[in-house]
Amino acid sequence: MANPIQTKHTANLHHRQNILMIVYHYVHNIHSFTIPSYKVAVSYLNKKELKTVRGNDWTTQRLFRFLQNAGVSGLWGIKNLKAKPKLLKGIK
Repeated sequence: MANPIQTKHTANLHHRQNILMIVYHYVHNIHSFTIPSYKVAVSYLNKKELKTVRGNDWTTQRLFRFLQNAGVSGLWGIKNLKAKPKLLKGIK
């Protein structure tokens, strides 16, 4: 039987990875020539009804900290990534 804490932790990691990929695609595909502001990116996430891991709406501060914790230097860092980002090697 799976440990419920590990299962929740894994679910949170997958959620974070999905959000990171959505932001990556948003910056690379929708704003292909410019880098969007945090307000525009947050508006996009909230319009898609995407929530943080804790179930809250996105704010500019939350998005900034999320990217910082993921090891990316903000939206500029997402724009300059050559490959799709990954939080952990074990996540596919």
